[in-house]
Amino acid sequence: MVAPPQCVRPHHRGAASPCRTVITVSAPRPPRFLPFAITGAVVGFVLGALLAASDVFTDPEPLVPSDYSWSAGVGYLGFLCAAMFAILGVLVALFLDRRANRS
Repeated sequence: MVAPPQCVRPHHRGAASPCRTVITVSAPRPPRFLPFAITGAVVGFVLGALLAASDVFTDPEPLVPSDYSWSAGVGYLGFLCAAMFAILGVLVALFLDRRANRS
């Protein structure tokens, strides 16, 4: 919030205000969507890769043996989480853009 402008020169009796202050206010800059999406994708890939590497989703007694290697699981879950977090990052940027337009 900007304080109301104050006139530097004192007012003379019966005279109009000799001082005029012009304030230019710039509009808030909208967020750029690509950095939000890239940051979300990187965070999502790291999170998905850590989840796959921690063996949280492995079945201790599988009925059907899997042909997927450990690195394939890291890649699949990493890219799935990267896509989801990229979409989440864009949604955050949209929220910030809408909020900036209201003010």
